[in-house]
Amino acid sequence: MLSRLTLLLFLFSASLRLSAQNIDLMMQAWYWDYFQNGNYGAWVSNLNNNAAQLELAGFKHIWLPPLSRSSTTNNISNGYNPMDLYDLGQYGPECAWGSRTELDALISNFNSHNLSVVSDMIYNHRDGGKPEKNTAVKYFVTTPSNTAVYPSDRFFCVLPLGSANPGNNGAGDYYFKVKSKSNGYGGSGYKFYAKTHSTTYQGSINETEPNGGGDCGQASQTAPLGTDVVSTLDASGCKVDEFKVTLTSGNFNATDDTLFIYLNNTGGYSDHYVYGLWSTLRSADIVNELEYWTYTNFNTMPSGQGGMNYNNFRPNDNTANAGGVTETLGCDWNCPLFFYDYDQAQQNTKDVLNAWTKWEMNQGIKGLRMDAVKHFDPAFTGQMLTYLYNNGSIPEMVVGEFFDYDASTLLGWVSSVYNNMSTAAKGAIKVRAFDFALRGALKGACDTYGYDARTVFTSGIVQGAGGSGYNAVIFVDNHDIRQEGNGIQNDAKLAYAYILTNNQLGAPCVFYPDYYGVPVGNTPLINLKDEIDNLVYLHQQYIYGSSNTDNLSRAGTPYTQYFVPNGNNGIPQTTLIYQIKPNNSNKNVIVAINFSGNPLDVYQKINTGWGAGNGTTFTDMLGFSSTTTTNITNNSEIHVLLPGRSYTVYVQGVNTPLPVTLLDFNAKPEQETVLLNWQSETEKDFSGYEVERSVNDAARFEPIGQIAGKNGTEKSAYNFRDENPPLNTPLFYRLKMMDTDGSLKYSAIRQTMIKRRAFEAFIAPNPATEVGKLFVNAQQAQVFRVLVVNTLGQIVFQQEIFAEKGESNFQLPELAPGLYTVQLRGESEQQTLQYLQK
Repeated sequence: MLSRLTLLLFLFSASLRLSAQNIDLMMQAWYWDYFQNGNYGAWVSNLNNNAAQLELAGFKHIWLPPLSRSSTTNNISNGYNPMDLYDLGQYGPECAWGSRTELDALISNFNSHNLSVVSDMIYNHRDGGKPEKNTAVKYFVTTPSNTAVYPSDRFFCVLPLGSANPGNNGAGDYYFKVKSKSNGYGGSGYKFYAKTHSTTYQGSINETEPNGGGDCGQASQTAPLGTDVVSTLDASGCKVDEFKVTLTSGNFNATDDTLFIYLNNTGGYSDHYVYGLWSTLRSADIVNELEYWTYTNFNTMPSGQGGMNYNNFRPNDNTANAGGVTETLGCDWNCPLFFYDYDQAQQNTKDVLNAWTKWEMNQGIKGLRMDAVKHFDPAFTGQMLTYLYNNGSIPEMVVGEFFDYDASTLLGWVSSVYNNMSTAAKGAIKVRAFDFALRGALKGACDTYGYDARTVFTSGIVQGAGGSGYNAVIFVDNHDIRQEGNGIQNDAKLAYAYILTNNQLGAPCVFYPDYYGVPVGNTPLINLKDEIDNLVYLHQQYIYGSSNTDNLSRAGTPYTQYFVPNGNNGIPQTTLIYQIKPNNSNKNVIVAINFSGNPLDVYQKINTGWGAGNGTTFTDMLGFSSTTTTNITNNSEIHVLLPGRSYTVYVQGVNTPLPVTLLDFNAKPEQETVLLNWQSETEKDFSGYEVERSVNDAARFEPIGQIAGKNGTEKSAYNFRDENPPLNTPLFYRLKMMDTDGSLKYSAIRQTMIKRRAFEAFIAPNPATEVGKLFVNAQQAQVFRVLVVNTLGQIVFQQEIFAEKGESNFQLPELAPGLYTVQLRGESEQQTLQYLQK
């Protein structure tokens, strides 16, 4: 739906915007699939180009995705599986969001534009370490009296083979007995996979049930080396599986080798383990000789920092087998739901995470968005914030993601963190939680037929649990709310109208796709930039600093309401009207939101104790009402007229709107030009438009053309083509709208770019059985840096080459068979190619 924008006080000049008050506004500047569709490795750089625009719009905090290198091959990941904490793109291939150089440029540029970078911090878990023997996990998994479970995809089992090892395990049949500790059947599928050092992958087969083995009166399942046996435990009978693995003289090294056993999940959470291992060679159960290994050795990361081993995770030697002590690993608490779960009770774990956080802040990060805080002790967060305070690193934004819709639970987490902070740290750092409770009520009001929208007034950390606005971040949608039906499906603008006009509830957070109109899964495509910008501006001018809000239309309200009985003109359950006490502008503000699909026609009594008495005029600042102004009646009522599913903001006083109302304004590239088009709804005493363009930064605009106004009461459409825009650089456009009396206003800014690739590149032959060649067609002669990266993220070849203008080709190095990523970095652009060497 096109935004309807009455250009009154909020289609404004840059100088007016920059003088406005900052409202602690945050943007989640990414979404779940942000690196898709050509954005891999370029997100931060592209976001950097929006710095001036974001400052102009009134944002203060910009929340980035997790920055540490992930365990995913080539770091194609959202980052919630951090591996090398200290690698922000400077070791190995660039990250999904971009390179370390681009990140440093963004931080520097954002700081110059008064934008604070908020980093998504993962204190719950880690992934991607080197394998190490883990006696704690073995004890934890194999102790029958310990009923707690551990995911079977977090470990693998090792049986030493050959004469050089104890037991001299050799050729023969081995029978592995597998069961589930939690008695999970059906959906808890798994794959049994056995291999030695020389085994190659042979594909997969399905198990044949029943296969519980001879002691169950059943057959065994043959498990050839290198073959995934896709399995599910039978929920009847013995409820176990038995796998027969045969070693011959030809498939292992008789002197020194290893038999590896993997039990990877296929159908969700699985806790299968080997409880028996019969060796026909030795005629004995040798299950106790099985070693358990985990990928928890982080002492050899490329950065050389952030070292950890299995004693930093749950379970460990201090919790699992010291004196027979066990731990619960209860979910959602201290449970390995996500990769390897930190044990924050260990001092070394605290020390490593504290030092890493301080180091990130030393890189220019100014805020912390803390992931999954419901899964670990808030005492850890409290001590970490105290550590930061004691070391002179005070974050400007601290917010925890506690995914729970109970407001008291959210406030309880905040209180627990404060209880574990020093007095000095409490006074310097505001601890906040994302207000899922308020967000839940807003979704209900927007999406659920028959929902009582007035519930919004009693929901959330502040109005539902009695907390402070300094302890909440209020939001509409985010990256986690991406499953079908989870996002707001109908008119999310109504929810934004609420969180952006009520300064008592917390720091508002805007979701990037909602602001810029980016499609995300399972939610409607919306572009609310104009409406959000206008609401923020009104907040800055008339709401920021207000000390109180009165929810006029609340359930049981003492303020009378009269819904005009002329057809269906609204009911209390679909109407939110609230009054905001004057700030230093000395103007009352009244916000009305109509969640009904029918028009709203209501007389709402107001609070006259704040200086707006009978006869006071209020102006509809957004133009969504059918009347520009309305006067408080002799009964102390404001007359609200709104279309269905709409809202507006009334400000005390008489304001003269600019006599033009824009319906939309767009800029899009067409070949090597930019086409601008816009519509006005009405024009009166209007001189015309001056089209302005800024290159690179949206700071200095220059006129590039003029169009006379048509003047009239009907809609008018306009087009303008920028015939000679610069290429490969951010372009910003706005309209200067001039009245016949000399007054003027500015439209919202539109950004675009015309990309001409600096070079084209491909590899041929690809796949290659011998050696492939890299072909480059460059617009101009330049030096390229070529990096070849294997699937482990290791750079196996790098070289600088010089390419003339036009076509050139270069022979790639001889490589071992496998899949490689070839990065070609030019002077102004880089490209990534996939290459298969056979």
